[in-house]
Amino acid sequence: MFIEKRFFLQPQVPLPTGIPAFVGFADAIAPLTALPQGVSLPAFVTYDSGTQRLICASVITEEQRQELLGLSSDRGFRQAVEALYQSTQPVVSLRRLQEFTNQLIGLPNGYLAAAVQGFFENGGTRCYVLRLQAPNESTAQAIALQSENLLAALKVLEPIADLDLVAIPDLMGIGPTCYKL
Repeated sequence: MFIEKRFFLQPQVPLPTGIPAFVGFADAIAPLTALPQGVSLPAFVTYDSGTQRLICASVITEEQRQELLGLSSDRGFRQAVEALYQSTQPVVSLRRLQEFTNQLIGLPNGYLAAAVQGFFENGGTRCYVLRLQAPNESTAQAIALQSENLLAALKVLEPIADLDLVAIPDLMGIGPTCYKL
């Protein structure tokens, strides 16, 4: 008598993930090999020659975008400005972890980058990132202002229909007055 044992592995069906929004501290970045000669950047944008990228902590308005584009006709610079402008918008939609690392850089004292990385490494396929500007000081007035900024930022997420979760990994960096939201 011959017994043949056959084991059939069932294909693993990936479970769908929801579509979260991660709210936290990050700067927008755009690669730029070199700053064109004679270009002096306005205060809201910096250039890091070590990492060869433009960096911006705030949202760039259309007027600021035009100001930056008017600084040089260099094609690489203009492409970097356009990429930076897109990355600084209030909500950035991501489909891969590499998009986060190409457009944003989490701050050393924040948890946003780790949260987004964990989401994608555990099968996540799409999320939104809403950047907050990191507080410069920890006075009661600065913390209260950051609380107001968080509430205003959350309102930006209201029109997004497919959003089903909001995670705020950097909440403890905002201060205790925010916990009363």
